[in-house]
Amino acid sequence: MASSDPIMRSPVVLGVHHDVATRLGWTGDAEVSWEEIARRAGDGELGFLMTSPASSNSGLSTLAGVATAFDAEPPLQSEDVGLVQEDVRQLFSGQLGRAASSGWLSDTFRENPTAYDAIFNYESELLTLAEQVDDLDIVYPSDGTTEATYPLTLVDAEKQKAYETAVAWLRTAEVQEELSEKSGRRPGRTGVTPSPGVPDNDVKTLPLPDDLGTIDELIFTYFDEFAPKTRTTYLLDTSASMDEIKMNQLRRAFEGLAGDNTSICGQFKRFRKGERLSVYTYADETESLGSLVVEDQPERDEALNDLIDRVGELTGHGGTAYYDAIDTAYAAIKASPEEGATTSIVLMTDGEQNGGQSHAQLSKKYEAAYRNLGVPLYVVLVGDAATSADASIEQLVDFAEHTGGRDVVAEDAADLRKIFQEIRDYQ
Repeated sequence: MASSDPIMRSPVVLGVHHDVATRLGWTGDAEVSWEEIARRAGDGELGFLMTSPASSNSGLSTLAGVATAFDAEPPLQSEDVGLVQEDVRQLFSGQLGRAASSGWLSDTFRENPTAYDAIFNYESELLTLAEQVDDLDIVYPSDGTTEATYPLTLVDAEKQKAYETAVAWLRTAEVQEELSEKSGRRPGRTGVTPSPGVPDNDVKTLPLPDDLGTIDELIFTYFDEFAPKTRTTYLLDTSASMDEIKMNQLRRAFEGLAGDNTSICGQFKRFRKGERLSVYTYADETESLGSLVVEDQPERDEALNDLIDRVGELTGHGGTAYYDAIDTAYAAIKASPEEGATTSIVLMTDGEQNGGQSHAQLSKKYEAAYRNLGVPLYVVLVGDAATSADASIEQLVDFAEHTGGRDVVAEDAADLRKIFQEIRDYQ
């Protein structure tokens, strides 16, 4: 068996705006159970952020923590997942958004302080966030939570001696104290005092599921039963520079999201029953390719497969007017809002803006008409757009970040399949 030793510790806990904590009675020495947190979320009194459990340990730890807290006999087993569904579902009715990483999640919370009541994250991340956000309280579930232990693991048995030397050094009191000061984490070694500012309170640790099958079952159940339904508008570049190879890779990206990617990661990130999808193409003009709600398992949904077939039939022509396309997407969302859905726009482009309204024109319209929608724009830069130094690309990325979104780069069209799945972690 491979050797593995914990170096530092950080429990996954809940950061709550102080005024919210006061309203809920969670200040001072109040004991707040998972049941209480779930009930408040279910009653609409607590809206929170959490990372995706398919790609981030803090998200998985939160999911496993609440499921284990409701389990009669931990650790959680596959057959127990169904038994705790209703209790866990109540908690996630309060989830307002997610991200692929703990750092990105903290950035989103910090940049939109009035949009969310709370955030699940590592204690160390929340300690840093508390220095950037006024009046952030940290709530430790009274019935326990999961904990990251940041282990050092031996992968080459021939390096056992060197491994033991490294572990012994990392766990000396001096190094543990230094790591605690720099990382905001608790020492992994018992008896070492954490850095000033790092809590030293006793936190009950809940056991993570002890087999991979249970974890997979829990994540699948989260996406199928608990996670907020998503509404995504895709804006696909069909300008003259989109050749047959790029169009083929675009089709393959959608096929992957429809279940064609049979890897565990691919299955976690496929479309889900109840999702609303709208697809537009744009060149000189913006045109609707179709809209639908996924009614079945994606691979069996005839309407979805028909839409993917239409994506596969696209050909390139004309210029690139992506601000017109973005305007069209925001206008459609504003005209037909969908309460309770996590809404986003994904724009794919392989070139620079050369037609339609300008960045300045759309920016003005966005501030006046669309900003309050709170809908992020994610920009997929392909080929020349990924390497371009043109100011128009920089402006597009800045605009995406202003909406709460970001850019992702696919220098090769073959990366589109992976990139489209990566964006799913933020939706």
